[in-house]
Amino acid sequence: MMSTTVWNSLGLAARETVLTNQRLLVLNKGRIVGLFGPGAHRLPTGAKVELERHNITDPLFVSDYERVLMQQRPDLAAEHLTVVQAEPGEVVLAFRDGALAEASLNPEHRAVLWSDAGPWQIMRVPLTETRMAPKSVHTALATKTGSLVASVIDIPHGSVGLLSISAAYKGVLQSGRHFFWDTGEPIVAMKLTCGGSPGT
Repeated sequence: MMSTTVWNSLGLAARETVLTNQRLLVLNKGRIVGLFGPGAHRLPTGAKVELERHNITDPLFVSDYERVLMQQRPDLAAEHLTVVQAEPGEVVLAFRDGALAEASLNPEHRAVLWSDAGPWQIMRVPLTETRMAPKSVHTALATKTGSLVASVIDIPHGSVGLLSISAAYKGVLQSGRHFFWDTGEPIVAMKLTCGGSPGT
């Protein structure tokens, strides 16, 4: 959660109080001045000072100045922010208190989190040819709320599933619950009753 204030100052320093659950991003003439934590802060003078006040009870850092902060002040970004962004061929998961909070399924998608809203546990998982998620994260995926991270295919007892991704055959699924990373590719499992005919 963020609020923005723009001051056209008269060259006077301003005193701003930042609460425990807040962070204050300060710019002067489009340049990053600082990213301030809890306490009272006297801001520098300037013809134009802009304040972005963030509430870190919402762990996502959302700002029009995200890239400016990363480029101008990588030291502040590294101190205050945790970037969740996958490299090609992997999935990156961010856990807080054992629960899955955010995920990056490809390099084009990233989530930027307030580090102080953690602690965060970052897990990197190889993205396999079958797009299947490992059993170690099934419980976390099953309880994830919000944006879709994985889809589920259930194969009934006594059946198997013929798995295809983007119309390419990938193998046989045994009975049970299977989680697949939601990469945007069509994932289909044709269900076959053992000794019987195809089903859906």
